[in-house]
Amino acid sequence: MTSFSQVPMKGSELVFDDAVLARRARTTLAGADAGLLATGVPGARGTSARLVGVHDDDGEPVLRCDTADPISQAAARRQLATLRLAPNPTFGVWLALHGRLHPVRTERQRFLARLSVTRVGVGCPHRDEQPEAQQRPFQLLALEKYALARPDLLAAHAPRLARHLNERHHEQLRRLAVAVSGVPAERVAAACLTGLTAEAARLCCIDDNGARYLTLPFPAPAATPAQLSAALGRLLVASHIARPSR
Repeated sequence: MTSFSQVPMKGSELVFDDAVLARRARTTLAGADAGLLATGVPGARGTSARLVGVHDDDGEPVLRCDTADPISQAAARRQLATLRLAPNPTFGVWLALHGRLHPVRTERQRFLARLSVTRVGVGCPHRDEQPEAQQRPFQLLALEKYALARPDLLAAHAPRLARHLNERHHEQLRRLAVAVSGVPAERVAAACLTGLTAEAARLCCIDDNGARYLTLPFPAPAATPAQLSAALGRLLVASHIARPSR
């Protein structure tokens, strides 16, 4: 397969070869919680996409839907289907996985189906920003390259963890922003995570002067998703114990 060429992108460069594309494709699936599934032959009349829950099972997506969903019927008939996934926020590729549906099991009114992947299509996440001559549609990735690649589990997990904290622990993040910014608590309206890597968390703090961005390095780089969660947990606990003055 012809690889994507090297193209400058707003201060960064995309250098994609088959191995990089395969790893990023696997990372995109590993970090996905949902995707658009279309049954039938791609591009055929009458096909429509439905949003389904997704989790990764060693490179093959397992889909979650209600037992009454037409997807459960399509899986029972072993229909062809295509699953499309948006890029992982840390880095990634647009991903289209094509194959045949197979029923797995039913759990508490939830139906699980596996998509047995026979074709992998990838696309550059910044394709529309490239010079017109460099723009390409989805292109096929060799199935064996995809199967042998291993996902970057930290990159897959980090956006999910940041989203969880922003949605469920916003008050703890606000306290963290107070503790590390030195701004009095009554002046800090909110805070959220805008970036998360193995080395540091990036926090946006909103106060009466607007937004400020704070980089909070971890004592040591996280090597696993569990270590990343623990590092963030220690930051939140430390900010709570500090009890900054109001």
